[in-house]
Amino acid sequence: MRVFLTLLIVLLAAPQVHARFAVRPKMVPMHQLLQNLQIQFNRNPNDAHAHYVKGRLHSMAYAGRTERVEVAEPFREPKNPLVPDFAPYHSIMVRGPKNPKIKLNFAHVLHLQAAFEHYQKALNLNPKDTKTRLGLAWMYETGRSDAEAIKAIAANAKDLPGKEKALLKTLAAGVDQWEANALKHYRQVLKEAGPADLKRRMHGPQADSVISLDAARALQRILGAEGRQTTAEEKAELAAVDTHLKLVAKFPRVVTPVIFPLDRNRPLKDLLSGRTTTFDLDGDGLTSRWPWVKPATGILVWDPKRTGRIADGRQLFGSVTWWIFWNNGFEPMALLDDNNDGWLAGSELKHLGVWQDRNSNGVSDPGEVQPLSAHGIARLATQPQEGLTHPTGLELNDGRR
Repeated sequence: MRVFLTLLIVLLAAPQVHARFAVRPKMVPMHQLLQNLQIQFNRNPNDAHAHYVKGRLHSMAYAGRTERVEVAEPFREPKNPLVPDFAPYHSIMVRGPKNPKIKLNFAHVLHLQAAFEHYQKALNLNPKDTKTRLGLAWMYETGRSDAEAIKAIAANAKDLPGKEKALLKTLAAGVDQWEANALKHYRQVLKEAGPADLKRRMHGPQADSVISLDAARALQRILGAEGRQTTAEEKAELAAVDTHLKLVAKFPRVVTPVIFPLDRNRPLKDLLSGRTTTFDLDGDGLTSRWPWVKPATGILVWDPKRTGRIADGRQLFGSVTWWIFWNNGFEPMALLDDNNDGWLAGSELKHLGVWQDRNSNGVSDPGEVQPLSAHGIARLATQPQEGLTHPTGLELNDGRR
């Protein structure tokens, strides 16, 4: 059967906040992603997007001070101090707990170093990739808050192997320049992405379509920090940033989740209901009205613990899966392809599910989320063939596609 990436556009420029039941953080399959990224590097060490994803994973581990990376609910202080929180509305930034209970150690700083390394490699390979430049800028910004701890850790790294010791020493030597580096990269992101965002007049479906918002907010955060002596030039810059934010924040958002028919092959128009429902499709913590699917349409979801509860778009396969930013939902699917054969099958499907929203209410009611096996699905293609679709990308147990 045909697998689609469908273009869904939010219908309200000002999303509405709705109360929701508490949902446990969703695990990011970090070790599986890192293993499969290494396979990709072995095939192509110059894959810029793979370096970006690896940098993003290490940045999450650094922010949460843990190897166990989970996606927390946005806008809520995480109850678990290990879980990274996320910056405000329509942001792609990750941030750590305000008062982490875990003391920074060698392993955490090595995650910081690895994030720098892979973001920089990605940027060298693709200098125009603004989402990578934003990630690098954020690492400089957040790392500077740990500057003294990083220097102390590097100074006491005598028991580490020579390679790690040298990495920490080099890292610590540059910390005093990190704020300047952050400002340089944030300004470059705003310069490159700002005009394009204003022309586009919507956010998405590209992964870097909200970049100028984050860069502008970061400049406000650094230049407007309490106690900072702001120059006349910086005051003018802040005024321009504020104007840009007011314009771009009004634009609607576009998201492209993976969907497919559950009964027979159908064209895309027959999968959409023509009506709207409220759901946090872009994973920013706010529910909005979105075009929605028919009851016979399946939505591919990430449900590793088989809870059957889908909270937002970070559990769908699209632009914001696992709070990593993708150009389309086939990209995160491909990173679950352990044997790299272009299909997800067998154990590769074990954490996936199908959400069949039978009453089209945007809520994963009991029984609506099932394993793929419950629908007779044997495997899914991980690469599009016709634009953002695959004409035979879903294979059933009886061999039909």
